[in-house]
Amino acid sequence: MLRLSNTLPKILCIIADDSEARPLLEQLSFQHIDVHLYRCKPRNPPLLLDVYIVDHWGGPAVLAALETYPQALTHYDLWINMGFAGSCSIKLSLGTCYTVNCVAKLNQEPIPNLSEEPKLFPIPIDSLPRAFLVTTHVPYCHGFHKTFQLVDMEGYAIALQATKHQIPYRILKIASDYTLPNSSQQIRAHTHQLAIELSEVFIKILPEIFETTIASTLLSRTPPLS
Repeated sequence: MLRLSNTLPKILCIIADDSEARPLLEQLSFQHIDVHLYRCKPRNPPLLLDVYIVDHWGGPAVLAALETYPQALTHYDLWINMGFAGSCSIKLSLGTCYTVNCVAKLNQEPIPNLSEEPKLFPIPIDSLPRAFLVTTHVPYCHGFHKTFQLVDMEGYAIALQATKHQIPYRILKIASDYTLPNSSQQIRAHTHQLAIELSEVFIKILPEIFETTIASTLLSRTPPLS
């Protein structure tokens, strides 16, 4: 359910790790509001943009964050989950940002397979390439897969909560590494540059997100001229 009013439209960007968010916070001159919460008011497009840094990976951390900050469920017109994701597909280029158009939950025992929980469908960003995201509760290092494309640890939990509370949501991920053993070394070596690229893409597409998700809804609610 959109919570649009006469005030500025409000977007909540949920990011798991501070290192993934730092360039964005610096480029848009966010103010530190609370321990995990940062805020800015871009002029173009005109909106209120909050960033919540969970500071931990995984679905349980997301649920704990929403308990700590329950306003997330009532005060925003759109959620965006952005961050790093491992690539399970050789067809996906590292360092490229993808819009997630489908997210599923993954079981890894005894072998990686999709859970019986329903797939969820974020609103895609038309100007970006699309990818299928699977979310797991432990780091995934099983190499390439025929159908899995990106893997993270919190996307499904965020999508599920947004769906339950009827909040429109999008997921933006940058392919940070291939899901191979010892890939963490590659991430550590390139974390800052990946975060910069993620931030730059997000800032570039923010007007598109505003127009397609929020402005169109505002327009649809505007009463016709008599």
